[in-house]
Amino acid sequence: MDHSPHITPRTALPWICGAILVILAATALRAAAPVVVPLVFGIFITLLLGPLDRLLTGVLPRGLKWLGRVAVLVLMLGLLALFFGGMIFAAQQVVTQMPQISENWTSWLSSEVAPSDLLETLPEQMREPVRSAVDRAGSRVAESTMGMAQMVAGATGSFITALVIVFFLVLLALGEGPVWRNKIDAMCRANAQAEDFHSVADTLSRKLRFFLVVRTVMGLLQGALYVAWIAIFGVGLLPVWFVLTFLMSFIPNLGSVISAALPVIYALFTQDLQTALLLGAGLFAIEQVVGNWIDPKLQGQQIAVSPVVILVSILVWAWIWGIAGALLAVPMTIAIMVTCAHIRPLRPLSLMLSDRNDFESLDAALQE
Repeated sequence: MDHSPHITPRTALPWICGAILVILAATALRAAAPVVVPLVFGIFITLLLGPLDRLLTGVLPRGLKWLGRVAVLVLMLGLLALFFGGMIFAAQQVVTQMPQISENWTSWLSSEVAPSDLLETLPEQMREPVRSAVDRAGSRVAESTMGMAQMVAGATGSFITALVIVFFLVLLALGEGPVWRNKIDAMCRANAQAEDFHSVADTLSRKLRFFLVVRTVMGLLQGALYVAWIAIFGVGLLPVWFVLTFLMSFIPNLGSVISAALPVIYALFTQDLQTALLLGAGLFAIEQVVGNWIDPKLQGQQIAVSPVVILVSILVWAWIWGIAGALLAVPMTIAIMVTCAHIRPLRPLSLMLSDRNDFESLDAALQE
């Protein structure tokens, strides 16, 4: 007799409903991005700064406790301004260089040496399509300058709006933190089956702080190594490449690839193919050493999220929320994993998201 499990409509229905709910939730989150993204940023920042706020307000006298909160808020504003201001600065610098890049590209196309030499190496039937494609690429570079400038201007306004929302959200959340903790305690006492919300918040806060520290250290290290190698070839915009490398380090896996590809493309437009290839080879070697050796040793086993899950989550959250989603992908994945680990029916999902083989090692990793 065949005792293998069979898929029946009754057993498949929950999975189908779950998949539909996930798709609907992703669509709703994408549509509500202008509201939800600042809210999520505010929640994560509150979890990150909550322990520091409690520490400062706990050691200061009663009449000066407000100074501790002011210090925390000033720190938050400074870090957010540096982070998003760096993104805007890098984009503005690239926009200012676009006319020069377009001019260099056009002069290279109109020269009688470089294009003809390269085209002569191709079969005759391929020369004209390649030349047409190169011409179209040059015209698109020129046409994109105005669009990028408008995008930067729009991003600046959106950043200021989001910063104001996040500031007041964190301010109110820090002020009402003790009240909400008391509410949660009351709910837990009223319901014996209620989950330990404090444990979820504390674990998530600890994991997020560790992730932020590791990404900051890796971004500074990788940015310094990238800039040192780029400077050897005389490629410009060194501050831009450092800022981009640092910011992209907060997007694991894909971020380092993007930050390495951009200076190579810039060198191809402003210098020559040989320089771009040598530059790319060096940046690739640095990325391999930093990403495959130094990063794992610094990060260790603290994050406990599967690398495959991280890559997929970056793609999914980037589709939902764009650049903000790519930045929030790992924190969101950590939050889902930690929350599911404290809810018994969802513990299998937490194990699937982690890089552990069993529940015992997963619980141990969450306690580190």
